[in-house]
Amino acid sequence: MDTNWEEMHFNKIFEETYNSLKYAVDNSCNYTIENLKGLLQNLYVQQGNNQLGRGEAMDISVDAQIAACETLLAEYKGKLS
Repeated sequence: MDTNWEEMHFNKIFEETYNSLKYAVDNSCNYTIENLKGLLQNLYVQQGNNQLGRGEAMDISVDAQIAACETLLAEYKGKLS
């Protein structure tokens, strides 16, 4: 398995974020799809706010969190349609 650290880091953050958000949406009456959409919007803003430079690891983390949110929203959109 020839996986670089960037891919490993992305996959780890993606899985952790996806699993925790899915659990929150599925098992909490206080966390809704609207909360998930709000989180995604905040992550988009965070992604764009990099004037001082966060570093590659943090950029990868934000990208993975965004991907997890988008994936989960797409899954729920399919179930709600």
